[in-house]
This record gives sequence, structure tokens and C-alpha cells, in this order.
Amino acid sequence: MKDEGGYSNNPNDSGGPTNFGITLTDYRKYIKSTGTAVDVKSMSQSQAGTIYRSKYWDALNCDALESGVDYTVFDYGVNSGLGRPQKALQRFKGQTGTILIDSINNERTAFLEALAVGKNAVFRNGWLARVARVKNYSHYLNAQAPTSGILSYISNFFKGK
Repeated sequence: MKDEGGYSNNPNDSGGPTNFGITLTDYRKYIKSTGTAVDVKSMSQSQAGTIYRSKYWDALNCDALESGVDYTVFDYGVNSGLGRPQKALQRFKGQTGTILIDSINNERTAFLEALAVGKNAVFRNGWLARVARVKNYSHYLNAQAPTSGILSYISNFFKGK
């Protein structure tokens, strides 16, 4: 959530009202079907964590991925939707560890560079800085415990610890 920040409703962002990276659409799907921008603005971290766990972590089967790879795939899904990281895992099948982390994050960088034109140009530096942070932290996680994942960190986060 540190990369997602708090509440925003930037007219250049197609996501509309967003808090902790959770859009109004997702809030309505996972928390309250009649939710409003005010509800999104007052959403708790615990509610956001519930959405992250279900919509991204579980949907991308991150528990089954190597440490660091799980974080890269999870963040890619949060930032760009589920399809891109799923396809990347297929495309780079057979790669592991930091090689896989680099391949996915390099693809992600290329995608965001292509997307950062017109009204999206204002987001370019932030997007690329985020990918760099994710890549670096994913390398760190992989070096610490390549097979354990960040599951305990994520689990504690979702439990509000």
C-alpha cells in the first residue's frame, strides 16, 4: 500500500476515486455494492487488504511462487491488472529467481513506457520509480528466502498486524 498512497480522484486517472490503490469499482465489488467516493475515501486498510488478498494475491496464486517473484507478480497485478502478470509467467516459464524477476519487471517497464504518453505522461516517473522499487525489493526477498515467499509479511498485513 505504500506505493498506492491514500485517497485520490485525479481527473487524468481512469480509475476514478481511489484509496490505497483500490478503485470505487472494486470497493463496490468486494465491500459494499452501493459504495460511493466518500466510502472509498474512508475505507480502512483492513478493507483494502481484504480486496488485495482476494483480487490479486490469491487470484495470481502468489503463495505458489518463489519469494520475490511473488511480490513482483502481485504488484504487477495491482498496478496493471491480472492478465499481464499471468501472461508474463507463461512467457518466461522456465526462468526462476532474479532472472524471472528481472524479465517480468523489464517487460513491465516497457509496457509503462509505451503507456506514458498524452494524458498519462504525468504518471511516467512515478510508475517507473515504483517498478524499480519493486524490482529491488523482489531481489532482496529472493536473496533472503527464495522459497518461502513474502507470505508471512502479507498474511500479517491482511490480519492488520
